[in-house]
This record gives sequence, structure tokens and C-alpha cells, in this order.
Amino acid sequence: MSNNPCDNNDPLGRSLTLGNPGDTPDPRMIYNGRRVVVEAYIENLKNKIPEIKSTLTELNDTISQMASDPTIPPVVVARLRTEVSRLLKRTVTQQDMLENLEEQYKELVNEENEEVK
Repeated sequence: MSNNPCDNNDPLGRSLTLGNPGDTPDPRMIYNGRRVVVEAYIENLKNKIPEIKSTLTELNDTISQMASDPTIPPVVVARLRTEVSRLLKRTVTQQDMLENLEEQYKELVNEENEEVK
């Protein structure tokens, strides 16, 4: 593993933690370089979720147009709608999880800052 936290093979900078590569790092072992990487990663995900929602909404609109086409069986339209609905729900769940992760991360950073003082 590279010591560069921006390395594509190590996007969260796990190689900067102490211990074995397979070990779960202690959340308090956050280095300044990793903070930047983690914050950028969270921000990147926060930006992608609305894009995904928008794409799924557009797909749902396209499926609605397909529903009026007599050559497309209704069962196909129903399956597509079901899948898009499932993906939208999953996206909302992931957005909630990301918000929780961001909140926990901020708490850890605040705890670490307090310990340093």
C-alpha cells in the first residue's frame, strides 16, 4: 500500500494508520492529511447523491412515457418502476447513513481537538 492517502487503491488513507493493514483503525488516530482526504470523500459522496436521485427521477419519467407505448408489455414497465423505486429508497437510506457518518466524524474530530488541548 502507498503512504499517499490520495492513492486510488487507498482512498481513505488507511495505510497511514498503525498496525496491520487488515486492522480496523482506531477512530482517534486521525492525521491531518487523512482529515482532508476523509472530508473530501464525504463531500464527494454528498455531491453524488443528488445526481443519482436526479438520474433516477429522469429514468422514472422515461418509464412513464414507455407505459403509453402499446408495444411494451405492462409487466416490463411495472418491473422497471419497482426497481427504480427500490433504488430511490436505497439512495435516501444511503444519504441518511452519510449524514450520520459525517456527524460522527465531526464528533471524533472535536474529541481529538479537545484531547490535544
